[in-house]
Amino acid sequence: MFFIMIYPKGTFVWAIPAVIFFVAILVSCLFAFAMQQIFAFQLGKALIIYLFFVVWAADIGAYTFGKLWGNHKLIPNVSPGKSWEGFLGGLIFVTVIAVVGVTYFNPVSVMQWFILIYSCFIVSIFGDLFISMLKRKCKLKDTGHILPGHGGVLDRLDSLISASPIFYAGLSWLNLGFY
Repeated sequence: MFFIMIYPKGTFVWAIPAVIFFVAILVSCLFAFAMQQIFAFQLGKALIIYLFFVVWAADIGAYTFGKLWGNHKLIPNVSPGKSWEGFLGGLIFVTVIAVVGVTYFNPVSVMQWFILIYSCFIVSIFGDLFISMLKRKCKLKDTGHILPGHGGVLDRLDSLISASPIFYAGLSWLNLGFY
């Protein structure tokens, strides 16, 4: 989050291949560990699918509101297409998904559930912005061509990769009734 907020200052760090390698390994391991641990919960499969819905709702809401009403740029140096209106759209869509989650999972603490889901939402935005920052530093438009028009596979996974450790931590540490 720090490097995103100060971009383009500090970008020299991302020009060092060893730093990129270390961060990629760390993030990949955290993602794999979090997903495996979530899967091990009693409702693990449903929780993983739910996490997908949280991330998708954030992306779809942000894209929709941003395209329709996006005038105020969020962090233009990193990603000129993202707006505060998009942020609000993502928040609205995620709130709907959070309510559905409360209804389906019936957590012990509704307040903590919303805190967890909103934390995942915020971190997913930073995950998206982090990949945008790296792409901007490397002068890349897309991270691949497997999914034409979608910026690459990494652009489809960046939010999920960043949100999954937060989701797992929240399920583990908060009093939600998932063990």
